[in-house]
Amino acid sequence: MFKLSTEDLKIYILERVSRLGNINIKEYNFLENKHGSEDGFYIYSDGQRYHFVYSERGTENKHNVTDNLF
Repeated sequence: MFKLSTEDLKIYILERVSRLGNINIKEYNFLENKHGSEDGFYIYSDGQRYHFVYSERGTENKHNVTDNLF
């Protein structure tokens, strides 16, 4: 099954969030979280699955993975 690239995933999410009104999505990073990355939320695609990561103090506190866009 075809998965969206990280850039296409970003466009998809931003388009839907814009319909909801005044929501701050600037705190989300649409790139892979690397050790030592800034604190925050990371959303990316590895080509097979979608990842939602919350990182704080250089450590992943939460890392959810799904193959379902919805």
